[in-house]
Amino acid sequence: MKRILSLTALLLTFFTSMTQAQTGPEILESSGVQGGLVVHLGCNDAELTVALRANDSYLVHGLDTDPDQVAAAREQIQELGLSGPVSVSTFDGEHLPYVDNLVNLLVAEELDNVTVDEVMRVLAPQGVAYI
Repeated sequence: MKRILSLTALLLTFFTSMTQAQTGPEILESSGVQGGLVVHLGCNDAELTVALRANDSYLVHGLDTDPDQVAAAREQIQELGLSGPVSVSTFDGEHLPYVDNLVNLLVAEELDNVTVDEVMRVLAPQGVAYI
């Protein structure tokens, strides 16, 4: 039953966020997440990745399949002096590199080859997927 409720919350967030692009602070406010690990899938523009770190309560990790995009995002993050609290890495596009129940907020414009089951696996209890 808990898994069904979480999936329902995920789908509601999906349909709600499809209608409008939002800034980092707006996404954080809409999600209700107050801190913890925030994952940004498809971090080709580090602007949103950086904006998801509202304060010291958040640790943000961006993921992208393109090493060139990751390198560019990493450079932007370093220029802003946010290396550490904000980081980016490449991933295979299917498997999220986290243990079960770790991620408080997952933000993505599209999941591409990442399945909903994979998203649900990494979300912490009360975690939110903002897609």
